[in-house]
Amino acid sequence: MNRVIVGAHYGMGSWLAQRITAVIMALYTLILGFVLIEEGSFDYAEWQELFANGWMRVATLLFAASLAWHAWVGMR
Repeated sequence: MNRVIVGAHYGMGSWLAQRITAVIMALYTLILGFVLIEEGSFDYAEWQELFANGWMRVATLLFAASLAWHAWVGMR
């Protein structure tokens, strides 16, 4: 008699993906929060200046990709 095992068998890979993406999103949130606390109120020109930096663009892209991946893994 063969047992049929039901499930996607993602296991450790999904668990690790969730943790890595959560850390990336938490770091981005902490960095952005620190910048907002240090600078005070922002107007449009200051937001443009903040995102003119290459590292901030890369960090934001990494955050968006992590958010999408985190949600995808969480929904499967």
